[in-house]
Formats: sequence, C-alpha cells, structure tokens
Amino acid sequence: MQRWTINAKDVSEVDLSSSAAPTNIIQIARYGALSSKCSKMCYYASMSTEGYKEANMAIDKLTIQMNGLLPSSSRSREEHVHRKSKQSTVQVKDPVIAATRGSMRQNKKSSGKTRKCGKCGQPGHTAKTCRAHVKK
Repeated sequence: MQRWTINAKDVSEVDLSSSAAPTNIIQIARYGALSSKCSKMCYYASMSTEGYKEANMAIDKLTIQMNGLLPSSSRSREEHVHRKSKQSTVQVKDPVIAATRGSMRQNKKSSGKTRKCGKCGQPGHTAKTCRAHVKK
C-alpha cells in the first residue's frame, strides 16, 4: 500500500481474510480502523442532543448484535478482559528524604552561645569596650 499519494487505497477496500498475516494482527488492525471511524461518529453525534440519543441507541443495538457474532471461546475471553481486576497491592509513595550535605540549619528561637569579651571572658561587651583592661 502506498502512503501519501493519489494511488493510496482505503482500508475498507482491503480484503484481510485471505492474507497470510497472523489473526491477532488482523484483529488489532480491524479494531484500530473501527475505533477511528467511531471516534469521528461520536464527535459529530455529540454536537446535538438528538444526535447523541440516536447514536447512543444505535451503539447499544450494534453492541448486542456484534456480541451475538462472537464464537463461544471469544465471549469468555472478552468477559475476562472487561472484568474489573482487584486493586494492586503495590503502592507508590513519596521517597525518603536524604540527609543534606553541609552544616545543619540553626533554629531562630535558640540563640546558642552568647558572645563574650575576648579579654575578660564576660558576656555583654567586647574587647574594645572592656572596662577591666582599659589603659590607664
């Protein structure tokens, strides 16, 4: 099949029943083609209330009709696929916070060590203003 040319063929014209491709690939190709067409139809039907109601009824009728065409082995597989599975036991959680590098951050409330005078060692003043070591 040539793509993007005037000679390209429509998918609906291709006969897939006689090809040598595996059946699951053919089924996936059919599913994709039908999904594309249904998507367009749903877009146009959603534009009006009347179109929505008509499309909804037609889809229900076609679903029942197509379910009747399935072989019995496919019905059991199809019911198994659409059954809700149990909730997984795997849970995604927040990662553990790693320790950062560098010095730890100090609390603003705790003042820590108070500054002391460099000459006499008493708090409340500096070496420049120390009265004990004033030059006389």
